[in-house]
Amino acid sequence: EIYSFVIDGVLFLGQGLPWPQPENTPNDDEWLDYLMINANWTRERIIKHISINNDNEGDGRTTKAVVILAHAAPEPYFAELKTIASTHAQIPILFLEDYHYFEEETYPDIPNLYRIALDDTVTPTSITVDTDAIPTAGVMGSGRRIMNITDVFRYDRRCPCSSSHRPTRLISYSKAKGGKEECEGVCDTNDLCHGENVCGMDGATCW
Repeated sequence: EIYSFVIDGVLFLGQGLPWPQPENTPNDDEWLDYLMINANWTRERIIKHISINNDNEGDGRTTKAVVILAHAAPEPYFAELKTIASTHAQIPILFLEDYHYFEEETYPDIPNLYRIALDDTVTPTSITVDTDAIPTAGVMGSGRRIMNITDVFRYDRRCPCSSSHRPTRLISYSKAKGGKEECEGVCDTNDLCHGENVCGMDGATCW
C-alpha cells in the first residue's frame, strides 16, 4: 500500500491507512507506531523530491503538487500531515480517501491542503490537477496572489442514477429496510446532482 511515483511534476503517494475494525484492531502502541511510520514516510518522500528538484533545477518547483491516496485519515496521522503541509506551504497537497459519504474540506490556516473523501456508492469522480493554477515561488507570499487549492485540484462528480453517469453505470439496486429503495437519496450528497435521474428512471431498475 505504500508507494510513490511522479507524473508531470505531480508526486503521488500511496499510504497504508486502513480504518481498523473491532476484530483486527491492533493495540494502541502498535497502531500509533504504524500511523507515525506512514506520516514520517510521507514527510521523507516530499523532502526527498524537493531536494532532488533543488539539485537538478535550482528552484524546488519541479515537484509541483502532491496527491496522497489512502483509505482513511486517522489521527494522529492527519495532524502530522497538516504540519507537513504547513512546512511546505508552496506545495499544494490533496489527501484523497474513501468514506461512506462524499466530503471535501479545506483549511484556512493551511491553504495548500485539501481533503476529498469519495462515497461508497461508487460515484465516478474525475479529479484534475491543474499545475498552472499554482502561484510561482516569487508570487507566493507577496500578497499579490494567494493559492486557491480548489483551483489546483478540481473534481467532476457524477451521480449513480444519472444518464450522464461515467465511466460506469449502475442499473440495479436492491431493497433496503423499511421498503425504501436502496438508491433513494444517493444523489442528495451533491447539490449539482439534484433533479437528475433517480430510481426507476432511464433504465435504472429497483428490485
